[in-house]
Order: sequence, then C-alpha cells, then structure tokens
Amino acid sequence: MRPSLALHTKGVALADVVAADLVPARDVVDAPPPALLLILVALILLVGAFALAAVGLGSPPASSGTLAAAQVQVTSADVTEGSLVPIDLSKPVVVGLSSTAPAADHVRLTLCLLGLCKVEATAPVTGPTGQPRVGLVDVGSKRYLVAGRLTARVDLLRGGQIVGHEQFAARSTQSRLLTAPAIVTIALLLFLLAYAESSLRLLWRGRRIPSASVSLLIVSAAIGAVAPALLWVLGTDPPVVVTIAACAGLGAAAGLLGGFAARRAGRRRRYRRLVAGEGPAGARAS
Repeated sequence: MRPSLALHTKGVALADVVAADLVPARDVVDAPPPALLLILVALILLVGAFALAAVGLGSPPASSGTLAAAQVQVTSADVTEGSLVPIDLSKPVVVGLSSTAPAADHVRLTLCLLGLCKVEATAPVTGPTGQPRVGLVDVGSKRYLVAGRLTARVDLLRGGQIVGHEQFAARSTQSRLLTAPAIVTIALLLFLLAYAESSLRLLWRGRRIPSASVSLLIVSAAIGAVAPALLWVLGTDPPVVVTIAACAGLGAAAGLLGGFAARRAGRRRRYRRLVAGEGPAGARAS
C-alpha cells in the first residue's frame, strides 16, 4: 500500500538561525592523525626494495653440462671451470674444441639475459677430426640485446643433433647503457614514477578516487620489480626470479602505505581548510 501523502522535512531558514545555534567545526570534527609515520615506513620499504635488488637473493646458475674439463674453450677460457668467461660481442667469438671433445661439425652459442635467450648463432667447426678444432661464432648483429653478466650455453652439433653442451657464466665487455634492455628499463621506470606521482597527487589533494589507490599499489609493485633490472644497468649481476618477486612485494607494500599516507594527508588538508574558513580563531586553532 502506497502512502497517500509524502512528507518532506524543510530546511531551517537562515533568518531563524542565531549565533548560539552554531558551533565551530573543530569542536565536532576530529583532525585526522599525521601521515608522517606512514610516509617514513613507505620510504623504508621502497629503499629496502632497491637494497634487496642490489644484494640479490640466490645466484645465477653455475656451470653445468655434459662436457669434461678442457674439452671446450670460449675465448681461451675453459667453460667447465665455473669462472666468468669474458666475451667481446663486437667480434666473432672463438670456440675452441680439444682433440678429446665430441666430434662435431658445428658449434652453437646462446646468450641469455634476465631469463631471455634472444642471442643465438651457429658456426661451422674447422680442422681435422681428432685434432684441436675451432669455430668462429658471430653474434655481433645482436650485441645490443645483451650486456654485462650473462648466462651462456655452448652446444656441439653433429648432423643437427646435440652431441655435447655446457652452460656457463659469461660477461660481455660492452657497455650496458647502450643495450636495448637498459633503455627499456630506464624508460619504463620513468613512466612508472610519473604514473605513481599522478596517483599520489590525486590522493594528496583529498580526492576520493578508489582507482587512484589501486593504480598506486600496482605501479609500486611494478617499480619494485623493475628495481633489480635498474641495478643491473648500474653494474650488479642480473637478478633471478626470486629477487624480482621479493622486490615487487616490497614495492607493493610501500605503495599500499603510501596510498594510506596520501589519503590521510588529503583529509588533513580538507580539515585545515574547513577550520580556516571559520575565521581567525579557527585559523589559529589549525
């Protein structure tokens, strides 16, 4: 059954309001607590993500494979020793096979960075069977895709089939700053920082936009994940997956607390404007 009469409460006429009916806003609205502590904790978490990226968790895979000691050398370094093998990608890489190495007609060299194996080249082996032989693998056309410490693999091929292989740690002599991964990492970090600043500015101004908090959390996690790659550009070893995941977690935590801090700071700004609008007394109270 519908009501036959709708009653609406009318507002109070301004002429009927007296000064005794009014109370200062600061007496009925509590000031939000300061955001300084949240800001400090968020900064500590963000710095911790970069510190963890510099130290790293775990280590790149060590030398492993089917080759025996001294059977294969890359740039005169035994790939089974476990030491860093220096590689100059601007010239063909010399892969030497001893007389005891498996009989092969081609050698293949693969270079991996940050888990991506985008550099690969194959070269024929020259020299008589049963004698020391050599293959010149030219990866110069792809030298801008990798740099610094790398995970490398050499495969001995015969008739297209692998007859021996070894994975080892290598180090490129080229500058990291001139590679595509370094340029992409720096550009991505600048984009993420600009996006995070935009989200923080919205929250800091007191805007109640839930999407700003969510985007700040996601972007902060991405900044943490990019931190190991940035440190690699500056000279550290390439990160492993566990380091990237841990840094992303710290970045997400920093973004979460940063969003709380920005929203709290925005509420304090609104409170100050509200109190300041009451007049000199309210302004002094703020």
